[in-house]
Amino acid sequence: MALVVLVGVGAILFWMFDEVEEAPSPAERGAVEQVLNPSADGGEGSVETPEEQKPEEVEPDVVVPTVDN
Repeated sequence: MALVVLVGVGAILFWMFDEVEEAPSPAERGAVEQVLNPSADGGEGSVETPEEQKPEEVEPDVVVPTVDN
């Protein structure tokens, strides 16, 4: 039974290392640049906002559930 477990673990490890070896490198698949604020760079989907308009912080409403009899 131990031999079967060792063969199974060995097969899983072999499969994992084979998948990692065959995976394309970041240069091959094209590096993806994450843009956290798309409107800051004027890219696609950006919307210009007036200078006088400031973002406002909103406090969430606290909802306390109650049991009505």
